Amino acid sequence: GGAIVDDIHSFIDRSRRLIIILTRNYMSDKAMYELESGLHIALVEKKIQVILIEFKPLRDFKFIPEALGLLKSKRIVKWKAKKSVPLNSRFWKNVRYLMPAKPAKSSTNIFSNPLFWLQKCTHG
Repeated sequence: GGAIVDDIHSFIDRSRRLIIILTRNYMSDKAMYELESGLHIALVEKKIQVILIEFKPLRDFKFIPEALGLLKSKRIVKWKAKKSVPLNSRFWKNVRYLMPAKPAKSSTNIFSNPLFWLQKCTHG
């Protein structure tokens, strides 16, 4: 039990986004610990941002944790069945937009390049 909890916290700590899929099946007791841990980091520690995915139109909000209502920015991306499947659909464009930017590649140091040292050794 303890190793799983530690793994969950480790994964969440290394994340920059928490994606929550709003369905009854996802909001089961099994996923609640992960969800609450992620929400704690998003709301209290402010280390990650939350992306909500509405899989089906929500009619009953009773199964959704109250903490979701505390989010300042409610980024909800709606899944629209077959229209959302293609990778160039609005759904996927919105998900990519909400994801963190890839870190810019820093200018590489020639001394950290193994080829530099290989050439240096072979050519004197």
